[in-house]
Order: sequence, then C-alpha cells, then structure tokens
Amino acid sequence: MIPQININRANLCLSIIYFIIVGNILFIVFYLDLVINFIKNNLFSIGILIILGCLFINLFKEWFIKKGINSLIFLLTFTICLLVADTLLRVVLKSKLYYRPHERFGNVMPEYPQLLARYDKLIEYTGTTYGDLVAGSGQIRYKELRRIKFVTDSLGFRNSINQKNKKNELIILGDSFGVGNGTHQDSTFTGLLNQSHEVYNLSYPGNPLQELANLIVTYDKINLTDQPIIVWFLFTGNDLPHSIPTTSQYILDLIAENNLHKIKLTNSFFLGIEKLKSFIRRSPIRQLLTRIKRKEDKGIVVSNFIDGQKMLFFKNYIEAAFISKKEIHEQKGYPSYEKIFSEAAQFAQNKNAILKVI
Repeated sequence: MIPQININRANLCLSIIYFIIVGNILFIVFYLDLVINFIKNNLFSIGILIILGCLFINLFKEWFIKKGINSLIFLLTFTICLLVADTLLRVVLKSKLYYRPHERFGNVMPEYPQLLARYDKLIEYTGTTYGDLVAGSGQIRYKELRRIKFVTDSLGFRNSINQKNKKNELIILGDSFGVGNGTHQDSTFTGLLNQSHEVYNLSYPGNPLQELANLIVTYDKINLTDQPIIVWFLFTGNDLPHSIPTTSQYILDLIAENNLHKIKLTNSFFLGIEKLKSFIRRSPIRQLLTRIKRKEDKGIVVSNFIDGQKMLFFKNYIEAAFISKKEIHEQKGYPSYEKIFSEAAQFAQNKNAILKVI
C-alpha cells in the first residue's frame, strides 16, 4: 500500500535524488569537463528531454512513486558498484592503462590548474613503451616496444632526484621534445648533456606560453650557476603562433607586471578540488571508455623506410615544416608569440641568464 504523502513534494524529492545520482555516475566515468561540453553541444535536445520528463512525471505520478523507489535503489547500487570497480581497477590494471609514463604520471598543477602541469614527484619507473603515433592512430600492428626509464624530481620534472640541488649550468626548456617522451632517461637531451655538464630539464608538454610560465614559476627553486644558459627548444610542428590560446594576453599582462602569482590557487578547499579532478581524470573506467571510443587518426601517415620498415608521420607536422616566414607572421597568435619571447628575454636579463632559442 502506497503511503499518503504529498505528490508534488515526492516528485520533487525523487527528481532531485535521480539528478544527483546520475550526475555522480557521469562525473566519475566521463569527468566533469566532458559532461559540460556535452551539455553545451546538446542544449536543445537536453531541454526537450527535461520537458518530456516533467510531463511524464506529471501524467504518471502514482506509477512513478511506485516504481521510482525500485529504480532509485538500482541506481544507488549501480553507483556504489561503479565506485568499487573504479577503485579496484586502479590497483589491478595500474600501468596497463597507459602506453607510456607521460600519460600515467602527468597531472594538472593544482596551484595553476588552467595554465601549468607537472609529473608526479619522485617517480622512478622502468618499463616498456611504444610510439605516440602508433597509439594515436590505433595501428597497434606497427608498434615497436622499447625499454624506458622515467625519473622525476621533487618539483615534478624529468630529472634525477637531486638534480635541482646541483650547481646547474644549463636549463632545458621545451615541450615533449625537451621532456623526451617515450625516450629512456639517459637518452634525452638532458641525459646526454649531463654526461659533461650539470643540466636541469624544465620541460613539460605544452605551448610556448605555458613553457614561459613554467620557467618563471620554477626558476628560483633550482640551484644555478651565476650566469646559467637557458636553452629553449621550439618544435615547428606545434609551437608556431597558432598554438597560442586566445586568453594569452591576460597571462602575458600578468607576466609583464610580475603578477603571475595572482592566478595562483592558495585556498586549501579549491586545491583539494583540483586534486580530486586529477584523481577522477585517471579513472580506469574513463580510460577504457576512451580507448573504445577512439577513432583512427587520419592525420597520421604511414610510409616505408629505406629498409622496408614502416614509419609513421603526423601530417600536420610535415606541413608545418614548409610554412614560410610570411605565413607565420600572418598567423592569428603572432603578436602574442612575439610578446612571449620578449618577456622571456627580459626575464633572462633580470636573472643574469643567457637565453638561447633553438
């Protein structure tokens, strides 16, 4: 027998509970940013579904109350099972979810969530990996496994654990090429140069604006000689002006005014939220769903090398190598691009350092 309760209040309560549970499931599986993007791209359809749902609840109030409790219990049980499965898979699968250390250990920097990222601190990993073009194209038949050693320091950069405390003569600044993603630690630029010099690797995948911000935020935390050399590696494939975000001017203004700290998160609550986001981003269920949904990247070209072996190239990178100086100057982000290097030169001068851009 159904208890005599206020129908409208019951409908409202059940609707709110359904929304919270379904939202929780989506948050765990797809991560909040994906949900937001989906809502933005399907706003009209979602609005129609909400209206139809309200009509359904209004027309079938008694049925909804009778069946709603069972549905609520099912959704609640499903959510709990999902949480348990996600936790267990983190332990069981571990590195099997990632084809290289960058994806496994990379994280948004909680203090600068919209700008910077770091690797997990004090990592000492040894395993096998294969190329990112194979992973991106989905053409696993072409993969060639290789051993990799991946070590990070207390700042979250790819260096030996005590490198920041040594008297470093050089700083290597750059993106994935500077990091040496997919390359053994001893074979990276820094690894080779450290055979005869003290070199600190300050690279992390990103665009030149992020690389400059990394330099500014981290420079004073590294032990350096009186006049260190900053070697900034640019890759023409994805470091040209078009890679600079439209919001760059605000960040550049902060850098010019020496006020980058204004966007730094210091509140423990918001820092905790960003760390929670990173935890969710590494959800095994999300990783598995991403693999299922991944489509073959048609921008990756497969060619034959001189020995008959297959070689993969990213088409956009090949095309970028032939862009003229005039075309670069005409790209939308060029004024910000110039400003970035102007600010980098000024920063180096203020620190009595020598900046070399390659």
